[in-house]
Amino acid sequence: MKSFLVTSVALLSFLASTAGGEKPAPSNEYVKFSSKLSSSSLKPGASGHLLVSLKPVKGIHINLKPAMSVRFDSLSEVRPNGDLEIPKKGEYLDAAGNIRIPIIVPASRTPGNAVLRAELTYYYCSDAEGWCSRFKQPIELSLTVKK
Repeated sequence: MKSFLVTSVALLSFLASTAGGEKPAPSNEYVKFSSKLSSSSLKPGASGHLLVSLKPVKGIHINLKPAMSVRFDSLSEVRPNGDLEIPKKGEYLDAAGNIRIPIIVPASRTPGNAVLRAELTYYYCSDAEGWCSRFKQPIELSLTVKK
């Protein structure tokens, strides 16, 4: 009976975590990711920045060739507004700084909650083992569009 109860709780937890068809955001075991907005609220037509931090573990670096890129989802209520501003250390990302991605709230956007959805693609490499890999990091943040 106890085994049945434990199995049932585990199954219900799994089903609850996958409800709605949402996939958990992928994570990269070699690079710690975080993101935030320069301002949590913007007016229609106003611009700001999406700030991204990538912190590789020891022995890993993030290449700048091929170039890092960001693609905004067609459903994103916030749009890109210029080129990525990437802190550099030679041919690699300077992980001490933030990647700054200029954004804008469309002038036609009505006040209320808005969602920024994007995907950052970058390449990371192992110094010791000599391999490189591409990673596509999903980004989803909320902000308030104010009057």
